Amino acid sequence: MNNTICYIVKTWNNGNKNSSGAGYGIRIGIKNFDDLKDWEEIIVDTNSIKRTSQNFTKKCPEIRNIIIGKFLLKNDLSNWKYGKPFKLKLCKVGENKFELKIL
Repeated sequence: MNNTICYIVKTWNNGNKNSSGAGYGIRIGIKNFDDLKDWEEIIVDTNSIKRTSQNFTKKCPEIRNIIIGKFLLKNDLSNWKYGKPFKLKLCKVGENKFELKIL
C-alpha cells in the first residue's frame, strides 16, 4: 500500500512564455499552503530545487524556478489555455522534501 502524501498543484507562468524555461513555476492552492509552507527541496526529474528565499507566502503561493520551466517544456505542459493551467502532483518524499510528478 502506498501511503505517500501528494498535493495537486497547478502550472504557473509570469505571462511571458519563454523557451528557456524562465518565468515558469507551480502554484500551490491556499488549502495546501500550510502543509507546504516550510518546503526545503523539490526533486524535478533528476534535478533538485533548494529553497533559497522566503518569498513563498499565502499572498504569493508560487514556487518559481527555471528547472520547473524546463520540466514543463520537456513534457509539453508549458502552453495552456488562459485560466486552464495543467495539474501536477507534489509528493512528500521526506521531511520538507517533495517530488514534482505528472498526474
